[in-house]
Amino acid sequence: MKEAKEIEEMIIQAERMLAKWLVACYEMRDDKRAFADAVRNYNALRGVIKGLKWTLNQTDESPLA
Repeated sequence: MKEAKEIEEMIIQAERMLAKWLVACYEMRDDKRAFADAVRNYNALRGVIKGLKWTLNQTDESPLA
């Protein structure tokens, strides 16, 4: 089982990646396929962050909602 500190580090890493994918969304907006990939990765990371925060009891909202 992961320790809380490890999970917090994972959240930070995921938030950094999320920011990079957001920039990619703007940069790729003229290429439909690349834009779709960027949006897909961005949304996936939002779910990852939500799930990790739920694991640490930082939110009451279920990661499935």
